[in-house]
Amino acid sequence: MHIHVERDAALAKFWLVPVRLQHSIGFGRAELVKIENLVVEHRETIMEAWNDYFAN
Repeated sequence: MHIHVERDAALAKFWLVPVRLQHSIGFGRAELVKIENLVVEHRETIMEAWNDYFAN
């Protein structure tokens, strides 16, 4: 399971189990730390949404 985070021309991909950054373009290090913290904080909700989306 993974998610993509996009803003303007910036893109990042995070694996969810365990949470880790796969790659990023355009995000600064401080932004990536904040995004990773948000992914960790909301991982269960994100995983439920991922399962709901891909189960159909």
